[in-house]
Amino acid sequence: MSSLTQQKINQNPDSAVIIDNSNNDAARLNAESGASSSPLAVTVDVDTLFAMTSSKSFIEMGGTLKRNAHATKNEVWTYFQVYNEKKFHTHAFCVLCKSDVSYGKTHSTSNLEKNIQRKHKTEYDIIMAERANKRLKIHAEISFDATSYKQKLLSNNTVRSDDYQECLVKWMVNSYQPLSVVQSDAFRNMVKALNNKAPVIGEDKIRTLLSNKYYDTMHAIIKILKGKNVVLTTDAWTSISKEGYATATIHFIEPQTWKLHNLSLGIFKKDGNSTAVDVVHYAESHIQNFNLTYSQLTCVITDTESTMVAAGCLFKEESNEAGGCTEWHG
Repeated sequence: MSSLTQQKINQNPDSAVIIDNSNNDAARLNAESGASSSPLAVTVDVDTLFAMTSSKSFIEMGGTLKRNAHATKNEVWTYFQVYNEKKFHTHAFCVLCKSDVSYGKTHSTSNLEKNIQRKHKTEYDIIMAERANKRLKIHAEISFDATSYKQKLLSNNTVRSDDYQECLVKWMVNSYQPLSVVQSDAFRNMVKALNNKAPVIGEDKIRTLLSNKYYDTMHAIIKILKGKNVVLTTDAWTSISKEGYATATIHFIEPQTWKLHNLSLGIFKKDGNSTAVDVVHYAESHIQNFNLTYSQLTCVITDTESTMVAAGCLFKEESNEAGGCTEWHG
């Protein structure tokens, strides 16, 4: 590839000419005989040229960057810039991993978001948190105005897409349905029988809806737990297939009503052996995801299995080092 030379063509900014002397047998024979020869010219598009080189970015090929001033609504653009040059317009530059990501001539941000999700989890969580806060704010505003808002009845057969999607997500979560259920003929026939104008939702769409619901719920719980003292119950176990799992549940009493609340922070598959250090590590990661600290954690409760007893003692040590006063009961 070192023998390839790129030349720009003004007439077609989306393509380039590659001058290839490496495999030109006629050029080699002419050179040996002293005759003049012309190199072989091949026209390729910019995407092919990018794939043929080892460059991570069109910057190395003379590209210059700018912010996408027309795409401020999508949080993904916080971490991407676009090229000034028209021939590079099918790619955006990720400022985190310093590489180009193709987003086509339609400029769909799906690939850009996938790049953030796969390679930059912290930034992806920030994006999802911002979206969750926006949705919660809109939902609160709608709920506040619900008593004075009257919607005109268009048809007895119309279905609001947002309402249908919300009910579908709740049903799937509460009944532990697989993602593939939305694509089964039996499910779609049932929905169509109930209302033939209900929108058709595929597996990719429901995956996005469930992900949004997870972040909405997580940030709603964060607001609920802010400033509250809580108790943590945790456990870890190994399944019959030798896979390890850990869980954490938060308990707290609402001061105004004295009502006891219980919130499961999740059940997570874990790596490694079920040691005390391992159990504490996973439990701490759960509570940190919900912005809880040892100063709020008044007590940790486990069973009396030896590993969990050791974990309980370790919880107290970690709390003391962090300035908390967490107790342990087992």
